[in-house]
Amino acid sequence: MLSELTYIFEIIAIFAAFYSTYRILRRKSKFLCSNLMAVGTTLIGLYVLFVFLYDIIEELWSIEIFLRFGMISILTATLFFFYSMNCLVSSSSWFQNKKKWVPYIIVIIGYTIYLIFTPLVDVVSTDPLNIGIELPPLVIMVIMMFHFLVSSLSILFRFGIKKSEGLSKKKMKIFAIGLILSVLSILINVASQIFSDSTAGEILDVIFFFSLACSVVVIAFGFLLEPKKRNE
Repeated sequence: MLSELTYIFEIIAIFAAFYSTYRILRRKSKFLCSNLMAVGTTLIGLYVLFVFLYDIIEELWSIEIFLRFGMISILTATLFFFYSMNCLVSSSSWFQNKKKWVPYIIVIIGYTIYLIFTPLVDVVSTDPLNIGIELPPLVIMVIMMFHFLVSSLSILFRFGIKKSEGLSKKKMKIFAIGLILSVLSILINVASQIFSDSTAGEILDVIFFFSLACSVVVIAFGFLLEPKKRNE
């Protein structure tokens, strides 16, 4: 029952991410900040899709391939959230200083190369298939994701929420709520990996995908929020 529920919330999270991308691009495609956020929500959708695929296929080769793609996708998604928050607070001029953003691209490329060549899956048994994830690549990914998300929150509070007012302040508060939900979802995911061989781990998986879907929807809502039209 819990596995079926996990599949349902994975599908909901995929739909929420891709629909958020569609809505952002449909209404805000002319703005760099929105395009960066759209890349982030797309990557979140791809991450959940990859997880869904290896959950459904349940073969070692699918886990080896799709887990790597998924880890790279969600890590890069948090980087683009970080970029979009900087763009939102400081405008597109933030990207004029390449020292602020290019090094992160290099780090992501380096991690991707590392992930391709490092052992990722520890096979406990093959019949039935029971695997564990090697800790070093997972820990590195989680640390970088926390850096991007916590830095985004810090930027929003220090340079956005405190210095803005009206609709802009409201939008930034919504972004902050979405980012906090993202951080919580990562913590839940880490906990689910720790308790992966128990019912608690399965329950945490369900909560993780639900919270991830909520975080994407909340962040997208912040971007789509418009001032109310006055009746003439």
